[in-house]
Amino acid sequence: KLFFCCCFFLLAVQWPSLVGYLVTAFLPVGGLIIVVRVKWLEIQLIYRCYFKNGKHNGDEKEFDVFLSYVWSPASEEVLGGEIISSRSPLNDEEGELCITDLLNEEVKATKKPLEVLLPQVLEDQWGYRLCLLERDVIPGGAYTNDVVLAIKKSQMLICVLSDDYFTNSNAVFELESGVQALLQNSVLKLLLLWTTKASPSLIQPDPPLPTLVQRALGVLPSLDWRSGEPSHSNFWRSLRKTMPKNKVKLVSVR
Repeated sequence: KLFFCCCFFLLAVQWPSLVGYLVTAFLPVGGLIIVVRVKWLEIQLIYRCYFKNGKHNGDEKEFDVFLSYVWSPASEEVLGGEIISSRSPLNDEEGELCITDLLNEEVKATKKPLEVLLPQVLEDQWGYRLCLLERDVIPGGAYTNDVVLAIKKSQMLICVLSDDYFTNSNAVFELESGVQALLQNSVLKLLLLWTTKASPSLIQPDPPLPTLVQRALGVLPSLDWRSGEPSHSNFWRSLRKTMPKNKVKLVSVR
């Protein structure tokens, strides 16, 4: 009896300390579980973008890049309402040599908006096949289905983000469809090209952005474009590194 009484006394004295140790040990684990549950979407996007970007043959796709953008008044003025036509693509070495001339002569002289310049560089100079909705999608179909199908047929989605982009419901839908496709298919690459100085966390357009898009803006791979700054060459070099390695092969029709 004396032995059991001593054991009970010791447990009664040390029990608060044992409980304190257990609580202290489990607090970090519990906090980590809460953070993972709250940020699970962002964790998935980061994992798929940076650690599990699958490789696939370009023959499986019809387009290298689905280009998502919104025409600004400046871009419409430059183009005169016409879609950019594609010239014969140059090989990689010629493209690298010509890009400097293109930037010096066209960007600095006319200060073309990025949505105008991108097709010229990606398609005409670098030889990638772009999907431009107004040029490559047959009108008359269901817009939402056409967008989802075109993204699935593309190796990469590039979104040119501007103030006008976030207030355009169609453009936001294209970005949202790309994020959903990325969560379902890790081989899709997604890149954001920021032309606005607004922070992702401070963007509050009317109507509000979908929650999926708002949360994805802060973690998706991105590049900043600043027209008129002398760092364009760095922008283009970084963009070139993110492009698909294997270009789609065009099937000639006889």
